[in-house]
Formats: sequence, C-alpha cells, structure tokens
Amino acid sequence: MPFDLRSLDPALRDKLLTGCAGKLHLASMARDALALAGAHSGRGEHPQAAFYASLGGDMLLAAWEDEPLSGLLAQPLRTVLQGNPYLPGAFFDALDWVQQHFIPDPSVQRLVDAGRVSGALEAVRAGLAKTPDNCFLVHKLLELGPVEGDLDEVRAALQAFPAGAAEPFRRIALADLESMAGRLDAAEGHYLAALEACPLPGVHARLGHCRLRQGRDREARTLWTAVLRRRPWHVNLLLRLHDALTGASEATAPLPGGLDILLYTHNKADDLARALAALEAAGLDGCRVTVLDNDSTDGTGELLRQAADRLGAERFGTITAPVNVGAPAARNWLMRSLRDGQPRAFAAFLDDDALVPGDWRERFGAAVAAAPSAAVWGCKVVDAARPWIVQNPDLHLRGEYASGEPGGKIGLSTPTTDLHHQGFDHGQFDYLRPCVSVTGCCHLFRTETLLTSGDFDIGFSPTQFDDLDHDLRLAQAGHWACYQGHLAVRHLKNTGQAARRGGVAAGNALGNHLKLQARYATADLAALRRADLDRCQADIAAKAARVNRLTGHDEDPATGESN
Repeated sequence: MPFDLRSLDPALRDKLLTGCAGKLHLASMARDALALAGAHSGRGEHPQAAFYASLGGDMLLAAWEDEPLSGLLAQPLRTVLQGNPYLPGAFFDALDWVQQHFIPDPSVQRLVDAGRVSGALEAVRAGLAKTPDNCFLVHKLLELGPVEGDLDEVRAALQAFPAGAAEPFRRIALADLESMAGRLDAAEGHYLAALEACPLPGVHARLGHCRLRQGRDREARTLWTAVLRRRPWHVNLLLRLHDALTGASEATAPLPGGLDILLYTHNKADDLARALAALEAAGLDGCRVTVLDNDSTDGTGELLRQAADRLGAERFGTITAPVNVGAPAARNWLMRSLRDGQPRAFAAFLDDDALVPGDWRERFGAAVAAAPSAAVWGCKVVDAARPWIVQNPDLHLRGEYASGEPGGKIGLSTPTTDLHHQGFDHGQFDYLRPCVSVTGCCHLFRTETLLTSGDFDIGFSPTQFDDLDHDLRLAQAGHWACYQGHLAVRHLKNTGQAARRGGVAAGNALGNHLKLQARYATADLAALRRADLDRCQADIAAKAARVNRLTGHDEDPATGESN
C-alpha cells in the first residue's frame, strides 16, 4: 500500500496529515486535488494531472459517503467519477434519483443556520408528511435527529422512505444509524445489502468497524487492508489498521508511580456524584482524588464529606474555595496542593462531569508506554447521552489560523481542527498518535512536567482555551501531546452547545478566543503547526511501513520499492 506523502502538493499534504475525516474537510481536500489536476493538465504534465484527478475524485467520494442521501454532491460526483471502473451503473442511477428528489426547503435551512434544531426538526416532520420522498428533508433528519438523541424516529422515517433507485444509499444510512445505536447485526445486514449493489470503500470500512465491535477482529483487519489498497491516502484508516494489527487498540499497562486525580466543581453535585462513582468503580489503588469545591451551594459539600468518610484521607481530599475562582485558577490551586504534599508520578485533570471507563488508567498507561516522551496525554471524549457524537479527538492547529489569512483567526470558531464536528462516530478517531493539543476534560501529565510547565493562565477565566493555551506553551518549549483514541470518556456536558446558542457562554468563548489570538504571533503559530505536522508525517510513515510488512506488502512508503 505505498503512498508517498512527500510527493504531494504541500498544502494538500498538510490538510491530509490533520486527518481524513469530516465531510467538509474531505470535500475541501477533493477540491484542492482537482484544482491541482487542472493546473498540471494545463502545463502538459499528464501523469500528475491524472494522479490528482483520481485522488480528488476518491476524496470527493469519501466526503459523499458520510451522507449518501444528500443531493449537494450528486452532480459533482457524477461529473468527476463517470467512467470509474470501480463503480457500477447502479451507483450513478442512485445519484441521479437523489438529485432529482433533493428539493431544499429554505425555511428548514434558516432554522438550521440559526441553531434552532428542535424547530428545524418540527419543520422537517411537517414537510415529510407532505412530500415523503424529498431527499433534502430525509437528509436533514439524518443530520439533526441524532443530535437530539432520538435515533428511533430517524430509523422509522428511513424505513418508510420510498428510496426508489437510491435504495442502496438508504441502506447505507440505515446501517450507519443501527451501528450508532449498537444494533450491530442489523447494521451488518444493511451494509452487506448496500455493498452488493454498490461496492464502496467507505462502506467496507464501516462494515469493518461493525465487525470489530462484534468481536470479529480478523475480518475487520481484512476489510480495512483491502480498503487501504484502494485508498492508500486515508490517514485515519491507516492509523486504525496499524493499531489493530499491532495490538495497540487493545493494549493496557499500569501507570508506574501512582496517580493524583484532580477535579474542580461548582454547583454540579449530581454530575460530580456520577463522576466520583465512575472513578470508584474503576478502582483507586495507587491513586488519590482531590476535589476543589468552588463555593458550591447545592449539596456538593455533603457529597464530598461522604466521599471522604468512605474513601479515607489517603485516597480522597478536598479543597474549599471561598468563591468560584474559575477553571484556570482552580487547576493552579490543585497543582499547588501537589507541591505541598507527596505527589505521585502522574497527575490527571478530570472534569466534574466526565465518566471514565473501568480501564481508563490502564489505557493511559499504554499510551505512556507507547509515547513516553510526550508531555501530555489525552483521550477521545464523547457525549454521554449520545456517544456517537465526538466532542474531542486529537487536535491540530488549523491552517487558516496559523497562516494569518484574512479572517483566519477570529473568523474561526476554534483555532484547532473540527473534523469530529462534521459527522458522527464510526471509529474514524480510534487510534493513538501525536498532536499539538488534547482536551482538558480528561488529560494526563507526568507530575514533574506539570509542576514545571507554568500555571494555567487565569486570563482565560472562567473557562475556555486555558487548556489549549497550556498545551501550546508546552509545544513552544519543544514538547508534544499524545492522543489515546482507544480510551473513550463520556462527558455529561454537551460541549459547545451553550456557546453556539449565544449569550454569556458565547461571549466568554469569543473573548477568550481574542485573548488567545493576541498571545501568539502568526509566525509562532505557523512554527507550532509545522512541528506538529512534521511529527505526524514521521509517525504515519513509520506506521505505513509497519502495516505493509504485517500485511505482506513490504514496501517503502516513500518510494514504493520492495524491501
């Protein structure tokens, strides 16, 4: 599966290194590749033109595979992929049917653009009652319904949808939905039915995820290997196959030297009770939990007293702040408590509404063993009620943010990549690799590194971007972050919803975004992004070579020559 990243156009390569997931990101890469094809064709460089045309078409197909009942890409796909030897006539017939039945409803779109999800869903329901074969309305239901958490309603609508020639696409959407709901046998049946009519690589990859969750690991690896032979540019799938082949996806290891677990809270007694219960269920041998109570008035104090009585002073301690000091100051106060006591070798900050699984420490232990030179380790965070929504995977600086392009800073909602917000979780972020930052919801430090890295900046009070700023300062000092995507922590808070809906949360996020922008010169951000992407490229090249050896394709990924 040779693929020479170094031969790619640098801007396209950098986009690809941040990940090959997210419909908008994939479509953006496809657009760039097709533009390069046109440029090379104009210069008479036909082999390069053909290469980029093929790459762009496949990237566009990958973007479409996330939402097969959307008509937005139907015509571009037909134009770009016509004559593709892998795609049967049934695929193009289905595309045509979707395009003919994709009738946008401006009133629905206005509600979506305004962030009024419930209102948009009501409008979609009303529209489907009148025009049940409108692909636009079904597409919007597939996009919005899982955000509200009602998979049953979406399934019922899909089952009743008269898809006509687009039946294979309806099956793909149903399979994705059943997979998200954990109904794996039903998902497998729909994937197989879709693949019989339209053998699409992205659907094969999803089927592999389904079979892995069914305990059919060997079948999953076989499917992913076949997909990568056809789609060797797909970084996420390469990383995932690598970890499955090497055992990294199942690896656990103890954290040597014990762990200090640090939480801060304010008036969230119910959530905190669930977070502490999850910690206790996972086991606290070799650990000490310290909770800073930010002047709570809702019964948090009694909850903490009960926990102290139950766990004892060796395993549990509290700090009481006279006011709500905010996230950065609370983190700093907890760090001071480590200096004043007898700290363990590792320290983990955990949100008071984060629910860890039973093997969370051992998953972090495996990440430390795999990447001992990292300065901070993080995990995949998913919505507790809707685990198909990824709140945070590995984070990388966005090219626009680090380049100084007009609108490239304040015009973005976040300085880091948001591929995970462009679709639902089908395992595309289940890998371990370097990055520039990890989420502060659950992140691990060597205690020595934490205590010598400087405080979290109280300028970002009460919250937002203080953890990213801390990671960027670590990166400026030559350190790096490691993402452990095989550890999924459930988060009770629907991260970002409050800010997207406006009000105080939105104002605070915007203000802290401006502060972050002012802290770093464009040249510094560009240097941090370059160092991160170079590290990612070296990581991918090493893993590609290992995958080639393990799958019987022992080739140098840079040259394609046999070793």
